[in-house]
Amino acid sequence: MDYAQLRNLLEPLVTDLKDAGPDTMLPKLCEELSMPAPAVDGSKRERMMASFNALADTDLPKVAPKLLMRHPPSATTRNQIQDILWSGSVCPPIPKRYRREVARRINNEELYGDARRFDEMLERLWILDADDWMLLPGGKPTGLRADIQQHVHHHPEDWPAEVLFDKLGAYEASDRCFALFLENLASADICQRRFKTDTEGLTRFPRMDSTRLAASVA
Repeated sequence: MDYAQLRNLLEPLVTDLKDAGPDTMLPKLCEELSMPAPAVDGSKRERMMASFNALADTDLPKVAPKLLMRHPPSATTRNQIQDILWSGSVCPPIPKRYRREVARRINNEELYGDARRFDEMLERLWILDADDWMLLPGGKPTGLRADIQQHVHHHPEDWPAEVLFDKLGAYEASDRCFALFLENLASADICQRRFKTDTEGLTRFPRMDSTRLAASVA
């Protein structure tokens, strides 16, 4: 695991917490993130920095998930942090050839039964552009997020699974990210039914395969 890069990514997120509330809130913020208690003296930024700098490298993977959950950064930064965290876990390699085969096999399937949970899953795993789209006039989705609304939700015939996978970056994503994506697509929460199968050897696809992949990276 690249501890130096992880520290570089986390540091500005931690120091920005100086604006989360008054001085009296800093000890609670640090406690929630499993960071040392901040010093009594100094500015809020200096106190947060001192607490963060006191962390050993091996403590960073414990702090990072809590920071992502309680104070989510942009999707780009989130994914950079997640990829570093996932690099420390074991995941079977998932070649592009297999990923493309998965997409081809579900081209004619409905990708979701619950649109809300499907969208939430995409938000958790992928970068859908324009992190601040809700701040734009009208709060209408833009970029890839808008394209998914148009070509996956409103006109699903526009984008078969192969196209969606490509647009999301699934073919180039880390093995663990792809495994989690596949697991979620086949989950009861999103799919709400088993995918159909029509070829010998794929009778377990994709539910069993995705479950095995997910178990290997849990």
